Amino acid sequence: MGCTVDDEEYNHATLLGKWYYTISEVNGIPTTFEDSGCGRSYIMFTEENFQDTIHSFDPTHGCQTASSIMSYVKSGLMITLDADVEPYYEILSLTKRQLRLLIVQSADIDDDGEPDSILYTFSRD
Repeated sequence: MGCTVDDEEYNHATLLGKWYYTISEVNGIPTTFEDSGCGRSYIMFTEENFQDTIHSFDPTHGCQTASSIMSYVKSGLMITLDADVEPYYEILSLTKRQLRLLIVQSADIDDDGEPDSILYTFSRD
């Protein structure tokens, strides 16, 4: 798969900055990210680091935040996180307002013993 945006839009788009989770698709089944009342979950790219911050609400413990910061390398449409040898994300599309990332490392989200296809759509305000 390649980046599916026209050249003019892609030339003006930048990966750097904060991107809010809007949709996740596991094996083609979309789930919309809702604001938990604790803040919007997001990823952020700076010149040197990648940050993934998830906000959630737990009825027992209230607002919860899980955040990780790691280095990354962008090579073409592939993004490798931390010291991984293999890329983690493939950029499927990038515009000024929307980013779509496919997780290319195998993961079994639904616990069926098979690797799942995981696609995230992010937006900017």
